[in-house]
Amino acid sequence: MIMLKPFFFLLLISAGMFLFSCTKADPHAGLPRTPSGYPYKFFQEGSGPTVKVGDFVKYNETGFKNDSLWYSTKALRKPRATVYPDTSLVGRPIPPPYEALQLMTEGDCLIVYQNLDTFSNLPNNLSQDDDLAFIIH
Repeated sequence: MIMLKPFFFLLLISAGMFLFSCTKADPHAGLPRTPSGYPYKFFQEGSGPTVKVGDFVKYNETGFKNDSLWYSTKALRKPRATVYPDTSLVGRPIPPPYEALQLMTEGDCLIVYQNLDTFSNLPNNLSQDDDLAFIIH
């Protein structure tokens, strides 16, 4: 019986290490977050005015799905244009690219991340394992 104690202790330690190694670490830990919790990072800082309520905002957006290009408004030569804030979003979740506008000044470029692991009812082209990134410029 004395020989079994070290065996069970070693088995318990091995199982704990296996379970700990299976957890997914947050790749965006340490980044600042938008008010809704989306991590973001500036990679070019502008010097223009900040976005204010009622401003007409025109911007390009490039979307990445799992590190692959998903779409680009710049490539299509069709920038997004809206009055900030968009009143059609009242009562709906705010998309990360749109929420990032409130953090920006003219000339900024930033990337904002969205993990879909907590979403339900996703469209067919997305799954809960997908990671999305949006570059706003």
